[in-house]
Amino acid sequence: MALDCPVASCDRLMPGTARICGACTAELARELDAVPSLDADLDLAISRQSRTTGGSVGGRSSEKPLPWNEHASEAAERLQVILLGWDRVLVASVHPLHGPTCASCTHPSCMYADLGR
Repeated sequence: MALDCPVASCDRLMPGTARICGACTAELARELDAVPSLDADLDLAISRQSRTTGGSVGGRSSEKPLPWNEHASEAAERLQVILLGWDRVLVASVHPLHGPTCASCTHPSCMYADLGR
């Protein structure tokens, strides 16, 4: 039995016991893979070592710019808060399973215990 994917912007069906559809899973994996690069880009932007805007129109300001980018700093802080929040949710949902399992079998309880380890 296939259910609708619970992701708000998705209209696909989820197969079997999946929590979200395959397309949403792949998109999430791509976005999570991009986090280290995004973090590095934010570090460069915070210290103003990268150019983040196009050329300016008009003359230069007489004010000396700050040595850091406050907007990039806030974005990095938000990213950290979101990732730490999800980390806590995921860690809290893992329940370690103890006890013996078969060496190689297809019992659902053995497979679940091995995945839990």
